[in-house]
Amino acid sequence: MGRHEAPLDGQHPGSLSNTHQPESYQPILCADSIFFKVAPEVERIADHLPGLITSQTKDVVSRNPPELAHLSGRESTPTLILKSTLNLPDWPVKVPSPVIFACGSAESAAVTIGRYHFDSDNILTFQPARLHTGPDAQRDLAASMWQAWQHPEIISRLAGDDQTFIIYLTREGHIPQVQVPLWDHYSRIDPYTIAHVEHAPYDNPFGRVTKICPINYEGLTPAVTDLIAGDSIASGEQAVAVFELFLSRMKQLCGPDYHLRHLVLVSPLLTAYGAAVVGLSAARSGIQTTFVTSETILGCLPPDRYYSPVLAQPHLHASPEFIPLLRAALGTGFEKICVRGNWTASFAAVSHALTKSNEELAPLGLSNSFLERQCVNLTPRSVWERYRIPPERLLPYSTWYEAYRTDRLDQLKQLLTIAN
Repeated sequence: MGRHEAPLDGQHPGSLSNTHQPESYQPILCADSIFFKVAPEVERIADHLPGLITSQTKDVVSRNPPELAHLSGRESTPTLILKSTLNLPDWPVKVPSPVIFACGSAESAAVTIGRYHFDSDNILTFQPARLHTGPDAQRDLAASMWQAWQHPEIISRLAGDDQTFIIYLTREGHIPQVQVPLWDHYSRIDPYTIAHVEHAPYDNPFGRVTKICPINYEGLTPAVTDLIAGDSIASGEQAVAVFELFLSRMKQLCGPDYHLRHLVLVSPLLTAYGAAVVGLSAARSGIQTTFVTSETILGCLPPDRYYSPVLAQPHLHASPEFIPLLRAALGTGFEKICVRGNWTASFAAVSHALTKSNEELAPLGLSNSFLERQCVNLTPRSVWERYRIPPERLLPYSTWYEAYRTDRLDQLKQLLTIAN
């Protein structure tokens, strides 16, 4: 991977005559990343990617985080694990195909589909994931990944904690707190660090390049075989850049006999396109990939591969029964509207996210208020009667906490009898 120093304010990339910091402290522009070779290859098959995914679903039971168990009175919850294999053409023979695990729980659905919430009239109605923002959304995202890491088929793919290293990518990669469920469920202590990553304008066909600040690798040892990277993935550009930088570090530590063999992406929001790009990029270095995500594998719209809608393809969903519900909630925006708009802002900067959401919806003749009106009649009872979705499937941790804050826990628990 070629490295280029980031421009100072007002400078074009490559124009760095006035920098006073040592080179080792300069941000890296990953202009020669393998992403720019692999992405065009994936682009040629992008429309066919859903058809290259084979899936199977397994019913399991997940323990709830202690706080959720206390609020809901339920120690555990039925969960669906969707295991998908991405079967790309011309795949390197000696590298296993990428595997994606999507965890289907109320918390996972809240991240990518939606949830029940108390609306402005204090009525419990469906809220699309795009409008589920801020700390409440963070709470559900973290809980969904806490649930996912319980399951043997996922953890069995991971090496021991003395052979694993975690990198959280800014600005949302830290939210799942991967280190926490690994400790809670298995008493592992996996070292982690944080990579400050963002896009920077650049003169190339994508109009952008990944910029990475130097990474602190404290705790990394030559024995590491598995890298866990925490970040949601649309195009996959930033994840690929961090992987390449980490691989370079391992080669510095170990020389040609480095042990890295496995890249695990904890990506609560994940597109088939991004999984293909990351998987193929890693495979070119002999590294296999596993992805852990929430509820559904998303689409990814051209030309910039940023906006990522939910698709009406049942085999991409842990819970395909949500498809007609989401179609009713999004109206003409179904399969066109990005699942969360500005992903990072939807968790970190709510006012900005909602402003940008309106701007993105306007070309489709839609708005945030339109989506809210679409959902007025999507109450737990009507959704059960029309779609046979039990209320608890859309009552995540955030809604239980909302009920606790507003003294409505008893009201919420009564809803659980609707489907009985």
